[in-house]
Amino acid sequence: MEEDDTSTAVPLATSVPPCDRQSIIFFREYVRSFINSCPCKGLST
Repeated sequence: MEEDDTSTAVPLATSVPPCDRQSIIFFREYVRSFINSCPCKGLST
């Protein structure tokens, strides 16, 4: 079951509708800003 999830996740990510891609990009940017504001990130740079 878990293997099925990962195998379907790859093509799904490459062929998502524009609206879904926008939300994914927004989510990635949100995570990036969160990591950038994390103290651990400041120590690593």
